[in-house]
Amino acid sequence: MSEDRPATYRSNAVSPAHGGQAGPPGPSGKAAAPTPGRGRAAWRWGLVVGLALVALLAAGRLVVRPSPPAAEVVVEGTASPGRPAPRIELPDFQGRRPPPGRLPRPVVINFWASWCLPCVAEMPAFEQAHRRLGDRIAFLGINQRDDRDAAQELARRTGVTYPLGVDTAGRSFGAFGGLGMPTTVLIRADGTVADVVAGQLDAELLARRIQDRLGVAA
Repeated sequence: MSEDRPATYRSNAVSPAHGGQAGPPGPSGKAAAPTPGRGRAAWRWGLVVGLALVALLAAGRLVVRPSPPAAEVVVEGTASPGRPAPRIELPDFQGRRPPPGRLPRPVVINFWASWCLPCVAEMPAFEQAHRRLGDRIAFLGINQRDDRDAAQELARRTGVTYPLGVDTAGRSFGAFGGLGMPTTVLIRADGTVADVVAGQLDAELLARRIQDRLGVAA
């Protein structure tokens, strides 16, 4: 890992790598109050049901289906290497309904945020790996404790095409024992956690981890 910089499913706490970022900056100001719509549209505020990306690993399978309302994040269990990964349900940015399906293959989860400079630096490497290995490994990016607009702009700018989930409270990050950012989780095809990596991964280090922990050569 160059300079050892900063990185469901069931895990013990993982110490962040040197140079990692421990958490997001504090709030910068008050959010603007919503403006009521015409007629009776205002009553719908807070009742809008978002469609979500649900990553459920069970018996080595990734299940993708609509999630509960966007405000609701479901996290069941905690992660530790060699144990089954916890179940998580997260909304995505667009609220689109992903096609249901079962993917009996390994999974790479990358926790990222726009305020995390090492996250920004490593995202192109994850996109490259996704393009090379997407038919053999499922990639999922989880944006945690971030400003939604800034996160979406970063995703657009870096050109990532793998699915992205949103966890504003960072509950899924905590379930994996994440302490530093970025954090990457590698999950075997049988649904068990192979590794939790705190710190930035470049293309070479990511490929090596995937081969060593998941047995998939780049």
